[in-house]
Amino acid sequence: MHKLKKKLKGQSGMEFIMLLVFAIGLFLVFYYNISHTNKIAYENKINIIARQISDKAAYEINIAAAQGDGYYKEFYLKNTIYDKTYNISIINNYIFVTWEPIPLNPTSMTSRIITTNIIGNLSANWNYVENSKGIITVGAI
Repeated sequence: MHKLKKKLKGQSGMEFIMLLVFAIGLFLVFYYNISHTNKIAYENKINIIARQISDKAAYEINIAAAQGDGYYKEFYLKNTIYDKTYNISIINNYIFVTWEPIPLNPTSMTSRIITTNIIGNLSANWNYVENSKGIITVGAI
C-alpha cells in the first residue's frame, strides 16, 4: 500500500508540470499572435500617413497647376511618420514619400501629379507652392 501512495504523488506532480507547460505554451501562442497583429497595424498606420502626405503634396501642386499664373499657397506637411523621418521626392509626374525600411513592408508611397514643370523640393514642415507663367515652384519656408 505504501508504494502505491508514492507512485500517485509522483504522478500528480507530473500532471501538474504537464499542465503548466501546456498553459505556458498556450500563453506564448496567444502572445505571438497579438504582437504580430500589433506589428501589422503599426505598419498599416505608417502607410496611411505616408499616403496622406504624398496625396496632400500632390493635391497642392495640382491645384497650383490648374489655377494658373499668380497662384501662391503655403501648406504644412507632418514632421515625422510615427517618429520616423521621411523624404519627399518629385520625379517626372510622381511624388514619392520614402522612409526608413520596415521588413516586409513597402517603404514608399506615391501620388501622381498633372505637370512636370516643377522647380524645387518639398520637405517636412511648412512649404510653399507657386505658379509663375506655368512653372510650378515649390520649396520649404
